[in-house]
Amino acid sequence: MKELIRLTVVLGVICIVSAVALSQVYQATKEPIALAREAEAKDAAAQVLGPVMVEGAAMDKRAGEGPEGRDLFVASQGGQELGVAFTVVSSKGYSGDIVGMLGLDPAGNVLGYRVVMHAETPGLGANIASDEKWLHQLVFKGEERRNLTNTDWRVKKDGGEIDALTGATITPRAVAGSLQAGLEWHRDRAAASAPEAAPVEPVEPTPDPSVEEGGAVDEKLPAAEPLPEVKKTPVPITGKTLTE
Repeated sequence: MKELIRLTVVLGVICIVSAVALSQVYQATKEPIALAREAEAKDAAAQVLGPVMVEGAAMDKRAGEGPEGRDLFVASQGGQELGVAFTVVSSKGYSGDIVGMLGLDPAGNVLGYRVVMHAETPGLGANIASDEKWLHQLVFKGEERRNLTNTDWRVKKDGGEIDALTGATITPRAVAGSLQAGLEWHRDRAAASAPEAAPVEPVEPTPDPSVEEGGAVDEKLPAAEPLPEVKKTPVPITGKTLTE
């Protein structure tokens, strides 16, 4: 009995010490991990916004923008927005979440896409992060850039326009779905931030002096003809005597 109690106490002490140690490690690594992820996200945003990062353009982060309060990386020049980049996530990957960075111009055209984090199968689904040809077809439809209206964001196996990867369909399907969701979010953000149209005040018609009393007379109109005189004959009253 005493041996059992001793083992229980020892096990409890080990658990407490392990928990404290893990907590200390978490606290020590929490900030560096957050900084590393922030730097990785910023680098990915710079990549997908590359086409609009012209000379003199700057990129800054804006927190909590649009529906859902999503963080944005905004490329701008002289106060004019050139493009935005934000994180898109799909929970439908083969091995878990797929996190990507999507870049769009103000009209909603895709500027670029990069995978930030995934756990897909090496040599198969993992190629979403390295296959440049596959990534290129997410951005371009022929010579024009893809957007929400000119693309069916389903893989070809499902009747859409997006190519799958050799030996992998689930992963590309998840990525394509996350891009469509991101494009829809950007559309809703643009609609929510658009200024409301000012109410139109009714315009009073300007009186035409030619038809108002005392106005000018159109000489081209024919002269009005006088109405014929109407004479009325009183009806005789019979059978009654009229007295004052």
